[in-house]
Amino acid sequence: MQPSSLRLIVYVSQSTSPEAKQMSDVETIVALAKKKNREFGITGALFFLNGNYMQVIEGEEQAIAQLMQNIYADPRHISIEMVMDTPIRKRGFQQWNMDYFNLSSPTPVRREDLIEISEEFKRNLMPGGDIIVKFYKAILESAESEAKD
Repeated sequence: MQPSSLRLIVYVSQSTSPEAKQMSDVETIVALAKKKNREFGITGALFFLNGNYMQVIEGEEQAIAQLMQNIYADPRHISIEMVMDTPIRKRGFQQWNMDYFNLSSPTPVRREDLIEISEEFKRNLMPGGDIIVKFYKAILESAESEAKD
């Protein structure tokens, strides 16, 4: 038997749908991902922020390669930019076949900022997926605090 070849991928993309349809798209994507990811041993999380997606996925290389082909072919988003693609020894999302976080808020966070933050993690920390989730939850909490002030 071959040793495990786990990969962690993080990408960002932009929704092609009108704003009124975006949440419906996200719900459809998440429902299908929960079903298919379990079948193919893929774990991760999807973040949605003001019309932009960020997805963190991890799994065996072959399953990840097929999933990325599907993602690139999906007409619901464009401008797919790979932020992180690295081998990992263990999963950061062991129990998550696809959790979803809606980070959209009245306080806008630019797509470029998400890319820059992810690049900074990549350069300095190379965290497991769980750290990325904690960080983006912190962004949401910060945005909610600023909106209340």
